[in-house]
Amino acid sequence: MFEMFTDAARYVIVHAQEEAVRFDHKHIGPEHVMLGLLGEGEGVAARALQGLGVSYDAALAEALKVTKQKKRRPTEYVSLSSKTRKSLERSLRTARRYRHNFIGTEHLLLGLLHKDRDTAPTMLRGLGVAPESVRDQVEKIMAEPSQYTRE
Repeated sequence: MFEMFTDAARYVIVHAQEEAVRFDHKHIGPEHVMLGLLGEGEGVAARALQGLGVSYDAALAEALKVTKQKKRRPTEYVSLSSKTRKSLERSLRTARRYRHNFIGTEHLLLGLLHKDRDTAPTMLRGLGVAPESVRDQVEKIMAEPSQYTRE
């Protein structure tokens, strides 16, 4: 699946791994991917979130509220959590639904929003943003040919 990721989407996962390490987590969770999307800064996902007033710093503060820093044994490898694996699978299905042959930041973000009670939607609501408005914003950007390119 990772071979379908755009460079920006790969960066998001690398950044998410760095966030997990910084949180002392042994798994990359949806909160880390959300921070990775904002940290990437230029993709459809970041533009959609920023357009709704979601900043990296605010998302970081919200991530700290919805998760706890856990002590873990130092390791070089941080694995994907089961929720993150499922969201990546949903990202692939989302890309296919749009008939895209790649997985970009927009697909990663939409994959995180599937279940209303999961971490990413909870973070967004904590920031005063409805997950549905994020979906709408992503689709709006994707509908504008001048705004949407494979990222």
